[in-house]
Amino acid sequence: MSVKFASASSSRINWARASPTVQIVGMWVFPAALGTRRTFWYHGATVTDPDEYRLLGQTAANAFEMVQAPGGAEDILTVGGVTQNAWHFILARWIGTTNRRVMVRQAGGAWAVANSTTSVADPAGSTPHIALGCRFTPAPDRFFDGCVGEYWLADADPWLAAAHIEIPMAEKLAREGPFAFERVARHLVEYWSFRAGHAQVQPPDVR
Repeated sequence: MSVKFASASSSRINWARASPTVQIVGMWVFPAALGTRRTFWYHGATVTDPDEYRLLGQTAANAFEMVQAPGGAEDILTVGGVTQNAWHFILARWIGTTNRRVMVRQAGGAWAVANSTTSVADPAGSTPHIALGCRFTPAPDRFFDGCVGEYWLADADPWLAAAHIEIPMAEKLAREGPFAFERVARHLVEYWSFRAGHAQVQPPDVR
C-alpha cells in the first residue's frame, strides 16, 4: 500500500518539528511524471523564514536531488536517474555542514551514490515543518505527482558519519525498513509505513 499525491493539489503536512543538524531520511517513491522539479520531502520554515529548508526531490532533468538551502541559496546534490512509474528507494544523510550523502536504489535495482563536502550552513528558520509532496513555502510549489510507499526520519547518523554504507546494508534497509537495524530504530523520530498508520516509534510487527 502507498499514499498517492496529485500534482498541484495534494500534500501531507506534518506538525512542526525542530531541525537538528543531523537528519537521516529513508523513503520509497514512485514518480508518475518527468521533466519538472518535484518535491518528495521538505523540512523547513513556512512563513517567518521561508528560504531556510532541506528537501528531497527530482529535477527537471530527471535526476534525484538532495537540497540544503540556508537563506534561499540552494546547494543541490544530484544522483541517479528517475524512471517514470517505477519504485525507487532514497537514503539521504545530512551529517554535517561539510558532509551530505545520498544513495538511491534505482528502478532496475542498481544503486547510485553521491556526496558533497561543500561547506553549507544548516537551515536556521523558526518553527520548521515537515511536508511530503511539496515544497511547503508560503506559496507551496514543486508538487509531487506519484506515490510514497514508506517514509522515516532519524535524528542521528547510525554510521557515525562514515562514507556511504555498504550496498547489502542499504538493500536490507530498503527491503525490511529501519526496524531491521536496532542502531537505526533507536534514533527514529518519525515513521510512516502507509500500511499501519503513523507513530513516533512502531515495533517491527506492524510491517
